Amino acid sequence: MALPLGPELKRADSEKLWQVFQKYASIDKAGEKFMSGEDFVQKYLGLYQEANYNSEAVKLLAGIVDTSKDGVISFPEFQAFEALLCAPDALYKTAFQLFDTNGNGMVSFDKFFYCIHFSSDEFSEVIQQTSLYQRLPFDLDSDLMKLYFGKDKKRIISFPEFSQLLHGETLRLVLWWHDIMVVWGCSLKDFHEEHALQAFRRFDKRGQGFISALDFNDIMVSIKSHLLTPVVRMNLVAVSTLFSWLPDSKAYMSKTSGIARGSEAAGGGLGGRPVSFPYFVAFISLLQNMELIKKIYLNATVGDRLAEVTKGDILH
Repeated sequence: MALPLGPELKRADSEKLWQVFQKYASIDKAGEKFMSGEDFVQKYLGLYQEANYNSEAVKLLAGIVDTSKDGVISFPEFQAFEALLCAPDALYKTAFQLFDTNGNGMVSFDKFFYCIHFSSDEFSEVIQQTSLYQRLPFDLDSDLMKLYFGKDKKRIISFPEFSQLLHGETLRLVLWWHDIMVVWGCSLKDFHEEHALQAFRRFDKRGQGFISALDFNDIMVSIKSHLLTPVVRMNLVAVSTLFSWLPDSKAYMSKTSGIARGSEAAGGGLGGRPVSFPYFVAFISLLQNMELIKKIYLNATVGDRLAEVTKGDILH
């Protein structure tokens, strides 16, 4: 669809994209062409060509493009998908749209569980045949899942939280397995990491995956003080209050008034947002990779230490 151009991707020509769409679109509604899920997955992508193909897998993959969730893919949706593939964070956004099965911009545990373990024997067999799954089966009832989705698994997560779940400092891959934290890849490397996670769980008394801004400050100062500059230390509460990933802060605080009061008092009237586990992990990861962030920044600004950079500049 798109042509690579250095580190970025160049958008495809609209006319050529329309020709591709018309070639595979088999549905006509009042003179408007649409792709079916089979058109996109089987004919265009060339997947699931066998006679007894997995219709549920085709439906899930087509749902990435079918953002209206009406069962067909329009040309604007096809265009939007091409644009998505050109974004710096395309991998995460594509995965998020796979799990966001009803298109409401959020992912629940039920959606997450469904996409991982839907009732398809073929898909389950694919997962189970991977060497990682055979060695370390992922426990969807683990503490990690509770930290993201809450103890009762009723909490929904946004795109930033979902991205952190896929690629957090604690996940590349971190699996809680029978209360033993097993790390796959280069993640938690020392005692301080485990200590910080235990501290979060200790303060998260309701098991909802949130702590107050004051508790966040306490953990960072007590356990991660070696990563804090004086400026960061003085502004921990303010930073956590301003940027914590919580899509519906007021609704959440009405249910967890204890955390809300602590956060509001700590935030000095800046909104009183509790600190979510994804934000907690991301913040620590940022501090631990500050030297890398500096290099990326200086590369983006060609050595100018005062220049402003956008999110797109950093991601590219």
